[in-house]
Amino acid sequence: MNKKQLTKYGLIALAPVFLVLLILIGDTVTRIVMGLVLVTDLLYLFLLFKRERTEKTFDEILKEAKPHSESHDIFDADTIKVTGKYVPQEQQAPQKPVAPLFKQNTVTTTEAPRREKFVILSDEEPSDISERYFEIINEAAPGLENNKATISFFLDKMIKLVREGMMAHTAAFFWVNQNTRKITPAAYIVGTDDFKVAPIPLENDLLSQVVLTERPVSRESISAGDEVSLIRYYNGPHGIRSFGAVPVYFDRKVIGVMAVDSKDEDAFGPETLFAMGRYVRIITHVLSIVQTGFLEGLAEKRLKAMNGIIDQLLISNSVDDILGVFEQRLRELIPAKVIYFLDFPGTTNSLRISRVFTTEGVPYVPEGTEVEVANTLAGNQLSNPGPLYYKNVTEEGIPRFNPNEERVEAGSLLTVPLNINGQLIGILCLESPENNAFTSAESRFVARLNSLLSYVFYNYSLQMMLRNDVLYDAETRVMNKKFFMEQVDQELQRLKMNNLQGALALVSIDKAPEQMELFGSDISSKPHLRLAEYLRSEAGVEHTIGKLDKDIYGVFSFGRDAKKAYIWAEKLKSKVAKQSSTAAGGGNGFTISVGIAPAENKGSFEEIFQLALLALQKAQEGTGGKVVSST
Repeated sequence: MNKKQLTKYGLIALAPVFLVLLILIGDTVTRIVMGLVLVTDLLYLFLLFKRERTEKTFDEILKEAKPHSESHDIFDADTIKVTGKYVPQEQQAPQKPVAPLFKQNTVTTTEAPRREKFVILSDEEPSDISERYFEIINEAAPGLENNKATISFFLDKMIKLVREGMMAHTAAFFWVNQNTRKITPAAYIVGTDDFKVAPIPLENDLLSQVVLTERPVSRESISAGDEVSLIRYYNGPHGIRSFGAVPVYFDRKVIGVMAVDSKDEDAFGPETLFAMGRYVRIITHVLSIVQTGFLEGLAEKRLKAMNGIIDQLLISNSVDDILGVFEQRLRELIPAKVIYFLDFPGTTNSLRISRVFTTEGVPYVPEGTEVEVANTLAGNQLSNPGPLYYKNVTEEGIPRFNPNEERVEAGSLLTVPLNINGQLIGILCLESPENNAFTSAESRFVARLNSLLSYVFYNYSLQMMLRNDVLYDAETRVMNKKFFMEQVDQELQRLKMNNLQGALALVSIDKAPEQMELFGSDISSKPHLRLAEYLRSEAGVEHTIGKLDKDIYGVFSFGRDAKKAYIWAEKLKSKVAKQSSTAAGGGNGFTISVGIAPAENKGSFEEIFQLALLALQKAQEGTGGKVVSST
């Protein structure tokens, strides 16, 4: 019940009370006062009922279609009368269809209409009418999956009808942003090139009055002095004398304003607002249809994406396949350019980037990077149970992952905690180079996928642990031969795709007689364990280490040519000779031989392995202890 109804019922209830008091009270002065109050009450009730009878609210016009009446036609019935006689075509041989003729006469009354805009009915049909008609009805329209384009297309067509129907100088539709308190033109047909397309702040103009009061507004006579202050969607005065605008409601909120203006005085009145109300009802109905279609399509899209992830989890035994599908489906749900998986062991209270998915040309932080827990955007997630969204990372003042990372000039970042049974196992980071790239709905939906995302990441982490146990040599903690060969094949493909250099080094312990005497029966294990330690300590992120045989290790260098690999091998040889001698205690350490082969233009592991093996055999000639390259 609104305020007007409460006032009406209150006055009705008080009237008999005042009448009873007037009769019962004997004091003359009090009776005079009560009489005046009763008369005022009855007078106010009379005016209130009269107003209800003579006016209809704008909301009733939107909800109830008003019956058609000739008095509401664009042209007055007594201004133009059209009479005619239908003359059918004579039967002829089949040929191209011709529209039937309609002979028309126009009769104009002596009294001129208010606005001199007539439709001239002619006996001659334009030659291109069919082409123009089919061009109009066959104009391509966007699908419902693109709701913004669909709404823009519809508003453009609707605003043309409004301008023609109202015979307006300008007809425009504006979106209302209540947060920024601005109105933005969305569709407009104007009679001048001086239309202002920039957002307009809410002030005291006529458009702002519609938004602030949430009621239709019309002015039938605008003076030249008031035009600039009342009509603010032009850059200057244009002789506008009449104005009409109505609010557009959606979900009980004002989301837009539709306005028309004219250079004629008294061009618009209450009937104009009623007619615009019918247009608004069509607009809001179409908006609801578009929204329903968009939401249904979005729900179907999200369900399809989740089903794709789950299906891949059920049928795939490859971690890379699972994460590849996950990354692809996640991009369908949110416009992220870079997707990071951050591993959180929990025991060490540290974060590390374990997997990165990126699109071409977008900078990113590489895999294996240690993430600072303190004073980073990703580290902030450890102290927050819910997702964090940074609309502009440059305004935060702290790096995303590491103080040494390359700073970006713009971008947005969404971090989502991944929990299993209440325990944090990692963080999912979605990044875009654009500010405010993710909508609130997209952020909320990804946050609600926490359980599924956590399971995917947990499955990935678990499989990686199993792979470490199965694919790594249990004694030396480096890759076994099969896994190393697979990794080198993949690295060779990456080198070829990115036109980079690489090299394979085969490292073997020299089996000189004095060395065999030094280690005795332990020659098959102890030196190899220590050599594996040396290799792991000297290897960088560009190196891949594997055990190929009981006395041969392979080291693949990604992005380094054979010359740099040769220098690295010389340093390793010197370190092994020095430290192994110190560790042995007797002054007799062991030496190594290294054979190196470049990886350029090599298509498989076997091809580069044979070249490196020949170089290793040359290095082992004599007493060994040499580094030899095949080039």
